[in-house]
Amino acid sequence: MAPPKKSTARPRAAARPAPYKIKDVSEITGVSRETIRFYINEGLLPPPEKSARNMGWYTQHHIDLLQLIQKLQREQFLPLKAIKSLVHGSSDFEFTTQQEGVLAQIRNQLSFGSRGLLPSGKPGAIARDLGLTRKELKEFDDIGLTLAKDATVSDIEVAELWIKLKKNGLSEARGFTPKDLGYLVELVDFAVQAELRLFEQKIQTMSPDEGTRLSEVVIPTLSRVFAILHERRLGMFIERYLAQRSESRVPARRVASAAARGSADGRASTRRSKV
Repeated sequence: MAPPKKSTARPRAAARPAPYKIKDVSEITGVSRETIRFYINEGLLPPPEKSARNMGWYTQHHIDLLQLIQKLQREQFLPLKAIKSLVHGSSDFEFTTQQEGVLAQIRNQLSFGSRGLLPSGKPGAIARDLGLTRKELKEFDDIGLTLAKDATVSDIEVAELWIKLKKNGLSEARGFTPKDLGYLVELVDFAVQAELRLFEQKIQTMSPDEGTRLSEVVIPTLSRVFAILHERRLGMFIERYLAQRSESRVPARRVASAAARGSADGRASTRRSKV
């Protein structure tokens, strides 16, 4: 019996665990690599699959999740913590059916407001007309604001306000860039979580008319209260700081004055002794 022939076929290379590198995911979704890594660290995205060479590979699921996260941020204005709860099917909140109906009503009214609409011009062209650099565009994207293809009127408004800040002292020459607005995004996330908690605990029933007033009157009123408190708190802090600095300088001035008097007395005594 003839011996079996040896196979001449080359061993098949190990299949990639997933089809995309982070560079591919960034190009497909328009989300920067830094933002993708940030979402992974925050638990919004699952970690990539690792190859034998420790290369990270991403799946279509990552792309779908990224597109969903961007959609919820831009169209529903949801904070990242709320998005995480929605994406992963777990929530710290337990809303009643009626409360969920009111939330859906508020969402629809916010979405159909002028700030949720897409701009008439192409976002890229608008960004260039505003004079934004590529670095600024990237930093806006990194903090959750965007002037990419799905930018809304509110995104353009934020960019215009940034230009206003630049022209009035917060310039790049002084080290200011859009990433310095990141603390505002964090403040808003915290405020939204607190507002949702109050809604969950205190508003069990609400008519459609009350839901309309909640979005058209209550939310803008709370935003105005925040602006007033912000300015007042900043003024109070500056006033206290300057008062403390002024008080700390009083002893130093007294010591200097006493030293000056002592020096003058010494010179006068010297002159008298010479006479």
